[in-house]
Amino acid sequence: MGKKVLSKNAANQHEVLEENMYISKDGYTPRRTGMETFVVNETAEDVWFDNMMVMSVSSAIVQETHYDPWGLELTGLGFQHGSMKANKYLYQGKEMMDDQNLNIYDFHARGYDPVIGRTLQQDPHAENYLSLSPYSWAGNNPMLYVDPDGMDINFYTWVQNGEEWERKEVSFDQLDKNIQKALESFAKTNEGNAFLGQFAKAGDKIGSVEFKADGEFSKHEMGFDQFSASGYAYGTSGDTYDGKRIGFYMKLNTARSNEDQNPESYAITAGHEAFIHLDQYTENLIKAVQNNDAKAYRAIKGERRKIANDRNGGPEHDGYMENKQEYARMRGFVNQLKNLLNPSEVNKQIQKHDNRLK
Repeated sequence: MGKKVLSKNAANQHEVLEENMYISKDGYTPRRTGMETFVVNETAEDVWFDNMMVMSVSSAIVQETHYDPWGLELTGLGFQHGSMKANKYLYQGKEMMDDQNLNIYDFHARGYDPVIGRTLQQDPHAENYLSLSPYSWAGNNPMLYVDPDGMDINFYTWVQNGEEWERKEVSFDQLDKNIQKALESFAKTNEGNAFLGQFAKAGDKIGSVEFKADGEFSKHEMGFDQFSASGYAYGTSGDTYDGKRIGFYMKLNTARSNEDQNPESYAITAGHEAFIHLDQYTENLIKAVQNNDAKAYRAIKGERRKIANDRNGGPEHDGYMENKQEYARMRGFVNQLKNLLNPSEVNKQIQKHDNRLK
């Protein structure tokens, strides 16, 4: 709230009173309380008010950019505020390298020219897509697909910006220290190493663990995502498909009780997502994609949605608690983990994990 007072300097002349108010946060005015703007004379003298106005002025648009499906800017439709520095992170959030009028997007693994819809470097996974040019982009169909980049075991952090979440690829050493130790321990167990080895490319590393050969599913991705959100589960997992490869992921939530802020707790969460959930369908989903079997793919995805909607994975949790054979890898993983981390803490965390499932 604010106010502006008429001064004696008016001396029977008009004095312009103007109060600018900057609303720094989005919101609304409740109907019950309402919002009031008024002029009032609280003196014994006569005062005349003219031309009272209330105006709402939106923030200035700094930059607006329009693209065709290939990421080429549609000239004449955009806007750039003259006094503001231009944002170069444009199409898909990638940097436009316009030095010497190069006008190439930096997609990390490759430079991309939106004018011709082709990359300057060959696709690192070109041998997996013999029907496409190694310089092709998004499977020649940017309306449906995006073109992934980077290695095949990737690490990400999720940061909340207002009501939106933004995903950022990071190096392993940028993760939470407890998560680093948990994932490294996960990769050192026989079960964890075998699970990750399916997706690894030769040379991929998780801490001190290096994979020596390409895995059976190395043209697909396994991603580890770190986020922090109170009120959410300790972990979650799933997959995405861009028309060329499947990106499997597990998300580890750092918003957990203080007594669970340890490598043992995070490792148990990683094992849960890997062996209770992902391991139950990854191979079948990949085979459906490799065989171009759309019917099988839709059936698997439909079953995944059904399981997710049933107590957030309840049928698989039940199967694990009932000691069904499909979930034996989780039990084996936990026993192997006791040789790498504090065994009493592992026992404590797996007991808490099982109690939560009950």
